[in-house]
Amino acid sequence: MKSVHRFPLELNTELLLFEIEKVLDRYTTLQYENQWCLQLPEGKTNPLYGAREGKYLDHTEDQFTEWVFETMRYTCTVVEMLGLYRTRYMRNSPKTCMSYHQDPTKRIHIPLVTDPDCMILVGDTVHHLEVGSYYLVDTTQKHSFLNMSKKCERIHLIGCV
Repeated sequence: MKSVHRFPLELNTELLLFEIEKVLDRYTTLQYENQWCLQLPEGKTNPLYGAREGKYLDHTEDQFTEWVFETMRYTCTVVEMLGLYRTRYMRNSPKTCMSYHQDPTKRIHIPLVTDPDCMILVGDTVHHLEVGSYYLVDTTQKHSFLNMSKKCERIHLIGCV
């Protein structure tokens, strides 16, 4: 079975990035974080809750449905259209990678900023995810990302399905 499925989609990635920048301008502490949640469980208010490994949470992923940032109207529309939960912003600096791990559910990746040297490894297959599409990634398999660029950050919106 294929581990990464590409879906071309007419998304306004500039507007998605603009809405993210507005949040970062308002919540300056988030500027120093490489991950933060756009959706939280009912009663939670800290966008850093759920931004890391899910096994340490007091909630299941599908409980992350409450929208955090009212100003991100377009982003919220995209997330709702795709049926995502526990959606988060992820920014990875040049020359970084993540541990090889498995998630309990598959993920949708929406690349917003990338470079040919930014890739995701699923099993033993490497994929480059391009801006202008979204991707269903079988993250129940062992996987990691690789940002081998010397200059470009890798920015994705990632949601659970």
